[in-house]
Amino acid sequence: RILAKLGLRDRVQAVVVGGGIIGLAVAERLLRDSPGASVTVVEKEQSWASHQTGRNSGVIHSGLYYAPGSHKAVMCRAGSASMVAFAEEEGIPHKVCGKLVVATHAAELPGLARLRDRGRANGLEVRELSGGEAREHEPYVAALAALHVPATGIIDYGAVCAALVRRLERSGAQLMLGAEVLGAVRFGSSLVVRTTGGDLAADRVV
Repeated sequence: RILAKLGLRDRVQAVVVGGGIIGLAVAERLLRDSPGASVTVVEKEQSWASHQTGRNSGVIHSGLYYAPGSHKAVMCRAGSASMVAFAEEEGIPHKVCGKLVVATHAAELPGLARLRDRGRANGLEVRELSGGEAREHEPYVAALAALHVPATGIIDYGAVCAALVRRLERSGAQLMLGAEVLGAVRFGSSLVVRTTGGDLAADRVV
């Protein structure tokens, strides 16, 4: 009753701040793990994925560069597989096209060898190519040698976010665009999130 007198919206279980791929994915996971939970996503811009998510190179990384056995390596490989599965499930255009890592000078050859070993230690298929073989993949590349990593792909992460938004809408999430978070304060057992679109009371803020 006190919250109602303050003009707060109905109590929600979680408020997720930010409508890029991280915020939307967190909100989707919260609802997937707890069907029927109440989740609100607050984004200050007028569209989803307006910042880094919508402006990156769109690469599905393979995990080539990370130390074998590290959290980054393990999470990158798992994330790559789950991203491809998500794209196939949602009908998002994508392509696991592979990539070339090239050495254009002799001084770069030892580093290329280290990447080869690192990638293989991470469980990746990594094929060594001569300069001529590299040009069979990319006619305009000038390289002494190269590595071909088939597991790397490309995708439109803006389209990924659009699919996440559709999932959230179907799950009953509250989606607030054009609402900037101004701060949060504790009020009794609730967290009160103050936004330009109104105040929200939540159990937790993510």
